[in-house]
Amino acid sequence: MRSPNSLLRAAARRVSGNKLAMRSSFDGVHGWSLAGWVWEPDELDRPTRVGLYVDGSLISEQLADVFRPDLLEAGIGDGAHAFRFDLSSLMEGDDDGSFVDDYTPRLIEVRVLATGMPLSGPPVEISPAMLFLSAAIGYYATQLSGAIEPLEYGDV
Repeated sequence: MRSPNSLLRAAARRVSGNKLAMRSSFDGVHGWSLAGWVWEPDELDRPTRVGLYVDGSLISEQLADVFRPDLLEAGIGDGAHAFRFDLSSLMEGDDDGSFVDDYTPRLIEVRVLATGMPLSGPPVEISPAMLFLSAAIGYYATQLSGAIEPLEYGDV
């Protein structure tokens, strides 16, 4: 059953003939993942298929169908329009671990698959080595958070 909001949007489009604009956000890299959201109001809360592109090549795709309460509170459809790509899979193909020494910047972006339209927000340019370092720092920060007491000056 469709939500009352989606029925009202559909009725407004029929009367006005206007197409509602896509709303999106490319939130960037967080540890080993890349996150954001996309909502196409004309699609009546159906999730949008998005693609992860590295240097212009499609490497992965998925539905933007993860629920986030902040999206619902902001009036972004039913709130189930987020996505999260796991970037650790980018590193798996490199068996010898040479990505740790690869400082060549790669352009990472997310686009709507049906139209090729990039999501709002700048693409991320990061090297595999910096991605690995960022993920490691994020992982260990959450593992060690609160486990180490900071030293006061003179405690040596």
